[in-house]
Amino acid sequence: MSAIIVSGGDLEEEVAASYIIKEKERLSGTGEDLLVVAADRGLDHMLRMQLEPDLVIGDFDSASKEGRQALLQYQKQKKPEVIRLNPIKDDTDTEAALKATMERSNGEIVLLGATGGHRLDHLWANLRLLGYAKQRGRNVTLLDTHNRIRLLKGSAEMTILKEEQFGTYLSIFPMDGRAKGVSVSGVFYPLKDADLSGYASLTVSNEITEEKAVIRVEEGFLLVMETRD
Repeated sequence: MSAIIVSGGDLEEEVAASYIIKEKERLSGTGEDLLVVAADRGLDHMLRMQLEPDLVIGDFDSASKEGRQALLQYQKQKKPEVIRLNPIKDDTDTEAALKATMERSNGEIVLLGATGGHRLDHLWANLRLLGYAKQRGRNVTLLDTHNRIRLLKGSAEMTILKEEQFGTYLSIFPMDGRAKGVSVSGVFYPLKDADLSGYASLTVSNEITEEKAVIRVEEGFLLVMETRD
């Protein structure tokens, strides 16, 4: 089962709703279910999108009036599942949602509403969650209308077809220090067996120029960002 987590950051709700509905339809054609999880204020997004999640999780210390009313209704009817967290906790609501999602699914996980807003600390924490999942054999994608962000763990490669690329630009960045043996082909600025440190902007804003781009890392973690203006 694949999953979508809706977090509480900025979200273009009409686009997100369309994406969730299309994913449900696509997966239903293969006989697969889609688990939809609302993380804390992500519930407000879900309510405005008029979509019901399968799981709601968070401390809800900043829940809206509509969110609190929905929670009471969910708990009364015992559907969807609600997990209330203690506000004094080690994990962010989004991390708690990811852990709960990983327990209830075994496929790809897409995280919406996790890149926008004023809190850059939460953005950085959410990027780190890609590594948390990858270390446990799971793939998470951070997605919004301008960005698709994924993570490679050596030794591995990723192929992006030009006709299917998410945006105009392709950027890669090492996570946790140094990424070794990084190669990128099919792009305007190719790389071959490069070692990337965490303190340079060499690999930002590349472009796919051939039918496909192939990205490979031999050792370490590599963020792969497809972006558009």
